Amino acid sequence: MKIEVITVPKEGETENGDAYFVSETEERITLAVIDGIGHGRDAHLASQMAVECLEKYCDRDLDYAVRKCHETLGKTRGAVLAIACITDCEIRFSGVGNIAAMGLSAGGIGESRFTSMSGVIGRNLKVVKTFSYPYREGDTIIMHSDGIRGLNITNYDISRGLRELGEAILSDNRVDDDSTILVAR
Repeated sequence: MKIEVITVPKEGETENGDAYFVSETEERITLAVIDGIGHGRDAHLASQMAVECLEKYCDRDLDYAVRKCHETLGKTRGAVLAIACITDCEIRFSGVGNIAAMGLSAGGIGESRFTSMSGVIGRNLKVVKTFSYPYREGDTIIMHSDGIRGLNITNYDISRGLRELGEAILSDNRVDDDSTILVAR
């Protein structure tokens, strides 16, 4: 699987409150986008702590990994998180907060918007759920923070190169916030 990530801090900030995580094993690929609440140093700290937690627990059940992140971020501002585990035929997804994620079929015919639960990791996590979506080689996965808003994927040719696709989406949909887009195929 090819993966491209573009992440940029809010205009005027030196530290990015967004982060991402990628882990590849023979059995699965784990992708995550994390958005520390707010921006600047404290948001950066929260998102980096979530990355460190995922490094330890990404090989576990997604619900377990999300709950461990919640425990770890308890003394921070908190963060929102989307995590996807991809195997040969399935995407298992767990999201908390306003992180967006979707899967697009290789032929461009089908689109699945992945479901995130409300809440903030480290602050007010009420429900953790993992959802399953079909996956076939060649499908495209897009995950992004709320620094990208109003994305209408039908405006884009998803057959383009991943970097080019990510840059176009970021350029067209970025708002004044930390912004991260992860595109995988």
